[in-house]
Amino acid sequence: MKRIPVATHGIYRERGDSVPVRRTCRDRLQGWPVPHSLERIDTSLGATTVLTAGISAGRPPVVMLPGAGLNAAMSLATVCTLRTKHRILIPDLPGEPGLSSSRRPHHHLPEAYGSWLDELLPQLCAEPVVVLGHSSLPPLQKDTE
Repeated sequence: MKRIPVATHGIYRERGDSVPVRRTCRDRLQGWPVPHSLERIDTSLGATTVLTAGISAGRPPVVMLPGAGLNAAMSLATVCTLRTKHRILIPDLPGEPGLSSSRRPHHHLPEAYGSWLDELLPQLCAEPVVVLGHSSLPPLQKDTE
């Protein structure tokens, strides 16, 4: 059976390019006054760092998936909005800037990230969760012609 690599080269062109991004994320999280924790979980796409903040308050936890180019450290305002009523868990997606592995899935991104999420969720919590996707893409513009 031929083995196909799960992930390819990282998102950074040079090895050292990840250092400023990771430093910025760590500095932002260290300076954030809201009680939180960071956990690293091993997955088939590499190490995944998960930010956890907020309280349960009898409601299901929210797993927030940052969109392309985003990460937990850039999502703190959203966490502040949700954390008083939910426990929020934000994994930095492997292959995106942040504190998780910088290696991208080799191909079939939706399937690869779907399998990664299936693998990650049971490690985050045993109870049902609400999954929230967040993207930084601008809204579609209507044609004015």
